[in-house]
Amino acid sequence: MTTPDRSKIAAQEQAESEAAAWLARRDAGWNEQEHAEFERWLAGDALHAAAWRELQLAWIAFDRPRRLGVSEAMVKALHARSRRRWRLRIGTATATIAAAAAVWLFVSRPTLPSSGGAPVAAAPVIYHVERRVLPDESVVELNLGAQIEVSYLPDRRAVRLVNGEALFTVTKNPARPFVVTAGSLLVRAVGTAFSVRLGPESTDVLVTEGKVSADRAKDGPGMQEGALGCAEHSHVMVPAGSFLAVPATDSKAAGSALAVTTLPAAEIEQKLEWRRPRVELSGTPLRAAVEVFNREAHAHLMVDDPELAALRLSGVFRADNADGFVRLLQSNYGVKVEIRGGETRLRLTR
Repeated sequence: MTTPDRSKIAAQEQAESEAAAWLARRDAGWNEQEHAEFERWLAGDALHAAAWRELQLAWIAFDRPRRLGVSEAMVKALHARSRRRWRLRIGTATATIAAAAAVWLFVSRPTLPSSGGAPVAAAPVIYHVERRVLPDESVVELNLGAQIEVSYLPDRRAVRLVNGEALFTVTKNPARPFVVTAGSLLVRAVGTAFSVRLGPESTDVLVTEGKVSADRAKDGPGMQEGALGCAEHSHVMVPAGSFLAVPATDSKAAGSALAVTTLPAAEIEQKLEWRRPRVELSGTPLRAAVEVFNREAHAHLMVDDPELAALRLSGVFRADNADGFVRLLQSNYGVKVEIRGGETRLRLTR
């Protein structure tokens, strides 16, 4: 690993800033023209795609603190830190990127215990997606909180997505289609790989291999498999590299055609980032975090500096991305990186 030069750092910070602006525009509700402009920006530079992926990772990670009811406290802590000497340097990024990305990393230099005592350090917690092998050797990967019900019948392999998101890698069997029911949508596959997400506003289908057919049921959620609408717009084929979002059923959405969108590889990768292992740190010393990255990412990180080794971190990180973790320490907290004998050594800049 080498230390990036100033021009590269500036370009990366600019990409992060632009990604933050695009996130703000997207969440405010963009139109087709704005979305097309975003696609051109995303494809225009590899730095853009990388910055967008990292921002989306943080946005995904924020779901957990939000569910736990601590997101407001985290954001307040971030704003307090921004007024200190060791604040996060995120270039000209807006408050959106601060809330969406930097909030995961509350890194502070070790300080003397306050009158209330030193904070309690928690051991790193590793999250891997749940992986199930079904009776026909098809594989299901479940996002955090997702639930499925499996019912294999003589003429089909039926799975109901109760909630959340799942990725299916289907064993081929033309005589026995693999059918996933999610809300008012039926997704059929023979041998393919695809994800289905059942959300409050839409049901989403993303195909990575092969193709699937998607049908909107005329009777809405809770219908029996096979009870399909007869209108032509109730059925569509979704090939590999494509995405289908079906709005939650209402009188207007039910009469609209199912629209399939082709996605760039970077966006497909981003949508499946939840499959990556995560490590959650809670006041955890850097030395313990390094052990996790060495194990999960097969990295060779070394911390020779006792002060740096005692640095406490809190946040959620990709456990398989040691390089990204090191870059963050390097660019934001004065950590010097040296490559020696196949090992990446971390030191504080004195």
